[in-house]
Order: sequence, then C-alpha cells, then structure tokens
Amino acid sequence: MKPFIIILAVLFVGLTPASAQFIRLPSQRIKSVTINEFTSNIGLSQTTKQYAHSMIGFTTIEGIQLNGNAVVALGTGISFYNGGPLLPIFIDLRLNCYNYAKYTTYLYGDGGFLFQISNKIEYSKLFINPGIGLKYELSRNLAGNFGLGFFVQQGTWRDSFISLKLGISFSPQR
Repeated sequence: MKPFIIILAVLFVGLTPASAQFIRLPSQRIKSVTINEFTSNIGLSQTTKQYAHSMIGFTTIEGIQLNGNAVVALGTGISFYNGGPLLPIFIDLRLNCYNYAKYTTYLYGDGGFLFQISNKIEYSKLFINPGIGLKYELSRNLAGNFGLGFFVQQGTWRDSFISLKLGISFSPQR
C-alpha cells in the first residue's frame, strides 16, 4: 500500500506544475511598449525669460502595458528651449479611458527632471505634464497618438506651457 501512495504522490507533485503551463496568469498579459514622440510647448507667461518662451523636442519612452489599459514607462530625449537644450528624464503614466473602433482616448502624466547639458545647474528643473490624448491604431503593433496637456517646470522660477505631443507607439505581440 505504501509504494502505491508514494507513486501517486510523485505523480501528483510532477503533474501539477506541468498542468500549470496551460493556465494563463494575469501577469502574462504584460506587454512591452515603445513610444516615440515629437513634443512642442508654447509658453503662457513671462516668456521673455530663458527656457520660458517655447520648446520643441523628441522623446523616446520604454515601458510596459498592463492588461491593455495602463502604461507605466521611463523616458528620455532632448528638448530645445529658447535658452538652450535640456535633457529630460521622466516617468510616463497613461490610462486608457474610452475605446471606439480604432480610436482610444487616454489620460497621461509625465513627471521628472530636466537637466542642463552644460555645467550650469541653475537651469536644471523639475517638471510635471498632465494631459489628455487620442490614439489611433494603425496596425496590430503600431498606433499613432496625439496629446494635449499642461506643462509646468520648476527651477529657480516656475514656467508653464501648453504642450502638444505627436508620436507613434510600438507594442510587439506575443
């Protein structure tokens, strides 16, 4: 009787992990996402100061998409202001709100640091950029996106902008 119980126990212990290969866990619905965007900011007040009038730039964001509704990512790029270039390093959060056919509206929030490329630390800043966007599915892996937001940066003084984003996101299928 003991050898029979031992054989059953060994089979149970061996087959249980094997049967788990067919179960799809929620964590397996995580996909990688790459977002490349052209950004532009238009200053709202005191635009005569350096880094307060306007900005154009390019950012690349790499992250994960959770359950198709949220994206958590890290990004960097280059931003050209009226006072010179700054290097952004930030966290990007996006939450899909409404889907209709190939269109998806989303809320986004970026926040991080803007670093002066030269040695002048006085122009390095913190920033936050909340907004709303529209994504259009171009193919199964590619989507075009457009965002409109409010960009605020804080350094020696605070500057505010209207921000525009235009980009492409890529998410490989598994």
